[in-house]
Amino acid sequence: MIQIAGISVLDELDHFIKEQLGIKRYLRYMDDFLLMHEDLEYLEYCKDKVIEKLAEYGFEPNPKKTKVIPITEEILFLGFYYRLTETGKIIMRLNPANVKQERKKLYRLVAKAKKGESSKAKVDECFNGWKDHAAKGTSYQLLRRMEAYYKELWRNQDGISTDQNKRL
Repeated sequence: MIQIAGISVLDELDHFIKEQLGIKRYLRYMDDFLLMHEDLEYLEYCKDKVIEKLAEYGFEPNPKKTKVIPITEEILFLGFYYRLTETGKIIMRLNPANVKQERKKLYRLVAKAKKGESSKAKVDECFNGWKDHAAKGTSYQLLRRMEAYYKELWRNQDGISTDQNKRL
């Protein structure tokens, strides 16, 4: 699907899913979306209706990605793992690969800033952007550990922090 269409045309689909189908737990970014509901049969019905609606707009969903599955297992969607608890609460956990990638990136950026190839303000801006993304999930402890790691990178002359690497 053309990503620009995800911005404008699919706004109507958002309203259809929320208002007509009554889905309360619905996420969409561009042309990727996720519907959550406790009744799998109802989700199958919704899937068929959404496919029909997409066809009206001239879109065809990817059959490999279009599926109804129980959310007893974690589902990776847009960099977060989603899991439904027994109480019905949705847990959003940041993909650990994303955390590892951010740590490596911060290490490189701090090293560049210490050499004078970049500024601390630019590194701070990059880290703050990642923190804003991570904060969307259930990540309070992770954010605290990453803050400590980031401060330690600036403290250490060589940028290596063995204590913080063990905890993340």
